[in-house]
Amino acid sequence: MTDFAALRGAPLERALEALRACGLTPDVVFTQSPRRPTTGTARVLRVTDGGARVTAAYFPDTLAGEEARP
Repeated sequence: MTDFAALRGAPLERALEALRACGLTPDVVFTQSPRRPTTGTARVLRVTDGGARVTAAYFPDTLAGEEARP
């Protein structure tokens, strides 16, 4: 896999599995906004350095005021 842009928005674990399948073991760096949660689903924001670094952030599983859906 060389199209790392395809991993943007993917759950972090799924992206790491895909990168490991390519023989890569990237460093994972988390970023967060002061208004964003530190729980929810970790998703990929970008993959840099030829797959050696993944930047991820947590995204809420539900939006404020919205009920969880099965």
